[in-house]
Amino acid sequence: AMAVSSTTVGGGGAGTYTGNLLTVTGPGSVLTNGGGFKLGDSGTVAGGGVVISNGGSVVNLSGGTTVGRGWSQGVRGNFVLVTGSGSVLTNATTVVVSEIGSSNRLTVVNGGQVFGTSCTIANAGSASNNNVTVSDAGSVAWFSSAVNIGSATNCHYNSVLVTNGGTLNSVGGNIGSAAFANSNVVTVTGIGSVWALGNGTLALGIARGTGNVLTITQTGMVDNVGYLSVATNNYVNLLGGTLGAA
Repeated sequence: AMAVSSTTVGGGGAGTYTGNLLTVTGPGSVLTNGGGFKLGDSGTVAGGGVVISNGGSVVNLSGGTTVGRGWSQGVRGNFVLVTGSGSVLTNATTVVVSEIGSSNRLTVVNGGQVFGTSCTIANAGSASNNNVTVSDAGSVAWFSSAVNIGSATNCHYNSVLVTNGGTLNSVGGNIGSAAFANSNVVTVTGIGSVWALGNGTLALGIARGTGNVLTITQTGMVDNVGYLSVATNNYVNLLGGTLGAA
């Protein structure tokens, strides 16, 4: 076990940082941050990763996790992978997947678990192609408030995938929640795959975004929806899935 004030993987000053990797693996392996945890800080940060596996744990006591932190398009292709039963990423605050960069991702598979107050995918202008995936039975991403996909102006092609029995829990969700945040996508697919919205509002394209899509397919389920708002030129596709009210 290790306790530190905070952890940064890649970045910390001007320059280029590529391929940095932190692994926390095995039962009893615990990294405790007094503050938060981030991939990238400044400069160009690409292809960095954090792997939490085989019962390892990262705990952020007073902060959250940012995958792809920094105000540069060069912050791209960074990832956090939480995989295996007992592998946990715990946050006191929010999880952010990309500020202004692209192709940053959070992946929760094979029984891994992530906890936080909220989750934002694409947090600043023009962030694109960032992704959260929750896959496999026992895999859970749990947030006590909303999940926001494409939450800043001109954020495009960001996505969430819940598949193969994975579970996403939040209180509400927004798909394309800023002006001209277009073509952001959530897909819930496969037996046992669920996005539960805690009686919150599910909104698509609420601020002039277009082409934002929720697709529920192959017996996937989006459930406990308190209120559904779909703006013009945004879409909900039911293709063998279920959309349920609270």
